[in-house]
Amino acid sequence: MEKFRTIDEIKNFQSARWISPPESVWRIFKFELNHVHPSVICLPVHLENEQFVTFSANQLLCNIANNPTFKKTMLTQFFYMNKCNAYAKELNCLYIEFPEYFTWHSDSKEWEPRKRNEVIGRIFSCRPSDGEKFFLKSLLLHVRKPTSFRDSRTINGRTFTTFREAAQMLGLLENDNTADMCMEEATAYLMPSALRQLFATVLVYCNPTNPMHLWAKFESFLSQDFEQKHIFSPSTVKHKVLNILSYYLQSMGKRLEDFYSAEPNVTLGFSDSLDKELQTEQDIITPDEDILSVEKLNEEQKNAYNRILYHVNNNLPNVFFVDGPGGTGKTFLYKALLATIRSSGHIALPQPLQVLPHLYFQVGALHIRDLKSH
Repeated sequence: MEKFRTIDEIKNFQSARWISPPESVWRIFKFELNHVHPSVICLPVHLENEQFVTFSANQLLCNIANNPTFKKTMLTQFFYMNKCNAYAKELNCLYIEFPEYFTWHSDSKEWEPRKRNEVIGRIFSCRPSDGEKFFLKSLLLHVRKPTSFRDSRTINGRTFTTFREAAQMLGLLENDNTADMCMEEATAYLMPSALRQLFATVLVYCNPTNPMHLWAKFESFLSQDFEQKHIFSPSTVKHKVLNILSYYLQSMGKRLEDFYSAEPNVTLGFSDSLDKELQTEQDIITPDEDILSVEKLNEEQKNAYNRILYHVNNNLPNVFFVDGPGGTGKTFLYKALLATIRSSGHIALPQPLQVLPHLYFQVGALHIRDLKSH
């Protein structure tokens, strides 16, 4: 049997590489092959006490939390230098200008006056969907010599609650009516439940300049279905709508507090979430053709239909695998089952999953186990 020989991919690449005469001369004289001037220093940006921390797996969390070194970052030490260092105060720098005059030492996590080399600073990119972090970055690009996170959002002696408000005060956010136009058009044809979902989507992905103004303008449309019931007080209606919006925002990785500062304690309860899911399923309209499809089932489909419904009606846990080539009527059977269950006032959750040649069908919350049933 032939022995395996070691393959040196790097050596093979270098041996097979073709070098032109100008490049060979350049290498013979040992000229620089690449050069970046000036050097670029990447500056992190983070919210207060939300910096990244790296540590070994065997370190105790209490030691990490009490270690003052972990609290030092380029940004926090930039604030510290503006507060305590006379030279930094005199320079009156922006965050991106600071590396031109100071060198960052990662071991000691300190800024020290630069002695040589020309560099420029660049802040890591942030998306508008990052929320307050994005607005903090916008402020750091315009506010000179801030001494703390609080000072960064202090404009003309007034300290704002959020970085967004401070950025808006400085005119860093464009005033546009795109979100207003979208919501105004949607109110003409969307039901309040769909309108609330759209409103949450607009908040997360369209980054409106003034979410509170948007809320005040469309609150009545978002609350219309609750108000028409005449059983809830205005405060209860408002709380329910905010709860639903909080649910949608959480599903998109955001919080209500990121956009609505007047109600910081509004949280979505489990029962509210469950009621919303149940209502969504109960609102599904079953087509008449699906209900009538039960009468068109062939013998094999009817057999599977009866066996599955027997377990559903008697609340017997089981799982059925419906097996067959494409075009043999599996989907037709599913529609008949869903129509029968839903028309009886029950909730059916179809979740077809491809498992080799089989299809798994789950009805409601039933977990069925019968691999021999087809």
